[in-house]
Amino acid sequence: MTCRPCWCCSATASQCCLNDGGDPWQETLRFAELLADRSIPALVLDTETGYLRLGRARQLANALGAEYLTLEELSQKIWR
Repeated sequence: MTCRPCWCCSATASQCCLNDGGDPWQETLRFAELLADRSIPALVLDTETGYLRLGRARQLANALGAEYLTLEELSQKIWR
């Protein structure tokens, strides 16, 4: 059996609910840490724009041990 690399990909509008009434953001961070513990490569693309930015994409990237890029940074990498 051959092992192939696996990437974690997730897209969200930062809105979800849990049936048990828990904190969705804390559950997300706990799950991200589980993925990081398994050395699953990930990229977090921060789609927040404008004046008000919550910074959760950076927090998620940290929990995942993932590369973090803003849309602006991604554009620069593509067009180099």
